[in-house]
Amino acid sequence: MGKGVNIDPNFAAQQQSLARMQALKQAKSASAVSGKKLLWILVPVFVVAAIIVLLFSGAFDKGNHVRYGGALYEISDSVVYELPEGYAPVGTLIHVDDPKKAAEDLASDWNLEAQLFINPSEPQKAYISAYGAYLEIKKKK
Repeated sequence: MGKGVNIDPNFAAQQQSLARMQALKQAKSASAVSGKKLLWILVPVFVVAAIIVLLFSGAFDKGNHVRYGGALYEISDSVVYELPEGYAPVGTLIHVDDPKKAAEDLASDWNLEAQLFINPSEPQKAYISAYGAYLEIKKKK
């Protein structure tokens, strides 16, 4: 003969009724979020969202640079697939940590091996070979 648990059905119904009444009482006493609480919730959320947007937008990105002829050039996102007339290769870039402090020509913080192309009659911009195309670099003022 097995032992079973003997629960009074009236007791179980009373427990359920009591739980419902407590839930209703708690729901009736609930109030809306105050303005201060809302600010304490929303302000940090907006600050974190703004920081994430700035990080992924590249606002803090320092960019890549190339030093040539005593001038510093900044690598842009402008891509061409054929070099304009008059540009000729002058050498392969040398990787350094900070080309702004480097003294030698062709110093760059660009991580890929690339060649520099210069047009002596147009010193404000140059090109480097990258990804099977050419990235424009512009002289910093």
